[in-house]
Formats: sequence, C-alpha cells, structure tokens
Amino acid sequence: MDAFSDLFDANQPADLERALQAMLARREADITEADSLNLDAEAPAAPSSHRFGDTAPGGLLVSLLAAAAVVLVVAGSLFAAHGLRHAARPATNLPNQTHQPTPAPDSTVPSPTSSPTRTATICSMPASWRSAIAAGKVAVDQPQNQPVSGASDGSFLMKQTASSGGQETHQELAIFDRAGHGSTIWQAADPVHDYVDVSPDSAVSAGWVVFGLTRSQNLADHGVAAWNRATGQLSTVRLLSTAEDLSANMVIDVAPIVAGNTAYWIEHKFGDGAHQTLVAQPLPSGNRSTRQVSTVDRLVAVGGGVALLHNPTDSIPGHTGGLTQTLTAGPGLALPAALHEVAGVWFSSDGNTLRWTNGPAATALLSWRPGQQTVQSQAVHRAELRAQPIGPFLIGQSTMVDTRNGAVYRSATGPGFAVAAGGDLIGAVFRVAISALVPTPC
Repeated sequence: MDAFSDLFDANQPADLERALQAMLARREADITEADSLNLDAEAPAAPSSHRFGDTAPGGLLVSLLAAAAVVLVVAGSLFAAHGLRHAARPATNLPNQTHQPTPAPDSTVPSPTSSPTRTATICSMPASWRSAIAAGKVAVDQPQNQPVSGASDGSFLMKQTASSGGQETHQELAIFDRAGHGSTIWQAADPVHDYVDVSPDSAVSAGWVVFGLTRSQNLADHGVAAWNRATGQLSTVRLLSTAEDLSANMVIDVAPIVAGNTAYWIEHKFGDGAHQTLVAQPLPSGNRSTRQVSTVDRLVAVGGGVALLHNPTDSIPGHTGGLTQTLTAGPGLALPAALHEVAGVWFSSDGNTLRWTNGPAATALLSWRPGQQTVQSQAVHRAELRAQPIGPFLIGQSTMVDTRNGAVYRSATGPGFAVAAGGDLIGAVFRVAISALVPTPC
C-alpha cells in the first residue's frame, strides 16, 4: 500500500481505480518514450497478498477488488490496442478461443542440468549494469520508439512514431546498425491506419528485411513487403486483391519472415487455421512455391531453414506469446528425433540457435542448433509464469532472472530489454553488450 499512498485514500475504493489507471499510463510511457530510461529508480517491494484484507474496513475489500477488476479490463484493452493488430479480422468477428492445458514434458527432452544454488533475495540492478546501459544510448529522431526485432549481425528494427491529440501523426520502421546509424525502410502514407507486422527474431537476414503490411481496422495482414539492404529499395512482394481480401475473406496471418534470400508467410481463409498455405518467395521476384500446413502459429528462421510452431487450439495465429506451442520442421530444416513435435513456450532464434522454455512455469531453458542430435537444457528457478527469455534473462512482469547465476532482479528497476541482437540487448532506446552485464551475486 505504501507505493500508492500518495495516489489514493484507502477508504475511497474509486481512488484505487484512478491510481491503477495512472500507473498503467506511466508504465506504457516507460516502454515507448525515448527519454523514459530511469536506471536509478528503486521499486518498493510488492505488498503481501493479504494486506488489502488487513486494512480494508467492513465490506471495502469487495469494492476494492471490483475496482481492480475494472482496471484490469482497461489494461487488457490497452494491450489489445497496441499488441494484437495482426492476427485476425475486426474484433466483432473474432471466434471464441480456448487453449489446451500445458502438455506433460516430452520424454525425449533431457531433464534440466543442475544449476547454482539460488537464494530468496531479489536485487536492484547492479550499478555497473546501469553505467553500461547509460553509455549505450541510441540517438533517435522520434518521440516514441519501440525495438521490435533483432538480427544475428547486431542490427535491429525499431518502430518509431509521433502523435498529437491522441492520434498518430507519423509511423515508420527503421533499421539500426551496431554503430547506431538508423535508416528508414518504411513510412506510413496514412499514420492513423497503416501499420507493419514484424517478426521479433526472423525479420532480418544479411540481404533483406521482410515484414507484413496491415491496417488498423484489420487484425491480419493484407500484404508482405521486402527491403533490400544493399540497394535500399522497398518492394511489395504480395498484396491481397480486393476479391481475396473482401470476397474470399483471405488473410496473411503470422508475421512474415526471411531465411537467407527467401521470404515465407502463411495464407488462409479467416477462421480456418486447419487449412493453411505456407508460401515461399525467393527475393526479389523468384517463382513462388507453396505447401499445405495446419494450425501454424508462428514461423521462425534458424540455420537457413524454417521452424513451424503450432497451436491447434488457438484460432488466432500469432497471439500465443507465453502459451504452449508444438515444433515441426518447415522448408530447409531437419529436426532430430529429440525435437519431433516437442512442446515448449517462447520459441525464439538468433539465426543459428533455437531457444525455448519447457512450459509456462519455466524450470528449464532449452536450446538446439541444426546439426545437433540432442537438446541442451539449463535449469532455472524462480522465473515468473510465462517469463520471456531475452538474452540470458527470463523477464516477467515484476522480476528478471539471470540464468547465468540465478540472481533475481526487480523488473521495475530494470531497463526494459526488448530484443537480442548479435550478442547485445536492445531496449528503448539503448543497446548494451551482454558481456558488459557481468553476472553479479545478489
């Protein structure tokens, strides 16, 4: 309660809703604003779960919980508006969704290896890390900046926007190199309605950047674009016709990717994830090839091939961050028996190695690279439910676990790592070498 004492009166439950709404607004600004990086802030320890009951008079506890529920709905709306623009048709047409329980661990995946002893301490970020991050600030020319994809060569993609009166007035997608030089590769003709759909780890190859084109009124893509890194030329690789888009109700679902010099994406009739077409397009204008697939949720490039991630019970592809997916081989990828239809969470690639956790409540960080016959496993402890692997960290809403030594840090005092790129971690708006973040005991 101390963290909110300056925002609301415990005897006025309506004030809790306003306080939490203000907190959500500040949290959103922390992520998107270029000048929001605050490495010195200390977050108070979270109150224990029983303190509301201990301090609320009479029936106030029920009122407080009801107010909090209202704010959670608001938070869900914010998340949907900012993060769910690309997986289906307008919200009024969305079918009901169900998710299967997390399957039992695959017997072919090795048990986690032993790991260093963990303590119960939760630390603030080491001062040396703060200094390294502060020294790595990236110069940007827009007020809102969101790193969205990293590449093995150290480059990364950033969505950059400006707004006025609550409406976006500028949108672009830029690529930044290791030296911090940025180049615009796409700019919205209509900043209010035009958006891009970018894979978090498979949008950039040595020669190309590939991404989806979408509109605010559609939650699915209507086109695929490719940017030539050598010439700086942007071309539209695929654009649904009016008949395909409106009459046949076709969608380009799942963020397009690039592996080598070939772009890949998924097409299907809206709502029919059981009958999908995987399209391969050699760039810039080679002959397309297709194959029939089913329930593909995400595409990932690894070792020059394509991994297919499935979620049979999810009718909205691309929206399973933190949910269990099943791995199968796509074009150019041979999987050993140990990885045949293995289930996991947060599959990601640095171009050469595939990594994932063994379940929503992660107890192991797993990895594999083409050519290996076995899966590498590293035990982790005290990771939050659906904590996301980014570099050597498992990052949740309130804590961040360093898998190198088991130290746990408060996410609220962390820098907001967004993507990994060629041995560096990228945030808004900085880059820092992982080697500069020396494992430090709590």
